[in-house]
Amino acid sequence: MRRLFLLDIGYRRALEELRSLYAPEAHDPFPRHHQHFGGSLAVIAAAYAQAGGMPLKRSSEDVALYRAIVQSGGRFRHSHRVRVYTSARVVGRAEGGLADAISWWHDRARDAAPVLVESAAAAETRLSQLGFWLMGNPASVPPAALTVTPEPPTGQAAEIHATLRTLRERIETLRSLSLAARLELVDRRFKKCSAVPVLAA
Repeated sequence: MRRLFLLDIGYRRALEELRSLYAPEAHDPFPRHHQHFGGSLAVIAAAYAQAGGMPLKRSSEDVALYRAIVQSGGRFRHSHRVRVYTSARVVGRAEGGLADAISWWHDRARDAAPVLVESAAAAETRLSQLGFWLMGNPASVPPAALTVTPEPPTGQAAEIHATLRTLRERIETLRSLSLAARLELVDRRFKKCSAVPVLAA
């Protein structure tokens, strides 16, 4: 279970680095983490009020608050230096929380079942499209289809270990290029492909 958890952290960190290579944000540079959970979330009162306060949801209200603040013009810094220690309980307060995630990882490990995630190719397509979108709409909030990793994966899916390896290889290739060169490579690839998926809001 611990191995799967660490694989998940590595996969999401790789997604954040890939996103920073295609769609860099000056206020939230890499290295950064991916979480928007209550244990590590701090919000100033003005941003909280501007977003309309805590969304009325039975679960994942912390993630909903994060999204509401971003939609209302707020910004977040996902500092990789933040350290939060939470309970390892498997029976939680709300559906879809950390307890459910721990139980899910436990079941995957017990059954030796594969963990499927958004494939490296699908993630790169989505995040490079985010880069193009931000270039054309620098003052707007991008659509969730470009920023949110689909879970469970709704399109191309792949096993997490292989996906992480491929993401790291792509990141290593892209690091030495400028943002313009990265997007130019993607643009050429899109033009060669007759069926590039278009992600909508």
